[in-house]
Amino acid sequence: MKYAFKRKFYYDVEHAVRENSVTFILGARRCGKTVCMKQLYDQFSSERDFDKVLYTDIKKDYNDKYEKISFINQVIASINNDESILYLIDEATYLQFPDKEIMKIQDAFTSGHNHATRVVLAGSQSKALEYWGHLAFAGDAVCAS
Repeated sequence: MKYAFKRKFYYDVEHAVRENSVTFILGARRCGKTVCMKQLYDQFSSERDFDKVLYTDIKKDYNDKYEKISFINQVIASINNDESILYLIDEATYLQFPDKEIMKIQDAFTSGHNHATRVVLAGSQSKALEYWGHLAFAGDAVCAS
């Protein structure tokens, strides 16, 4: 389903994705975070800025903790290998251990010289996501709301 109308914050997020390795989309429930993620998927898939664009909803797409852990390991491997992939991770607060998984993503970015991989995280519990993002990235991640 295509969403033609783009909220103002969509353009802020799109710019942040182009300029930063990690972006957090924060906002109240039902403010348009998921729609924004799907619009980003459509935009970046059609532009071919990345070799691969992957959208996933952690809450709906993964049934158990092993699948969630495996997915995060895939993201970290992509970062370590400097792969040209855009990960759009919706409902990130449903990761197995979201605070630790976000810290692992941060560690992967700081331990290498990655310039190609991008990660966007969004979730319903924005305050928790914002806290974990600031804790892991010490203010270096971009939060758009």
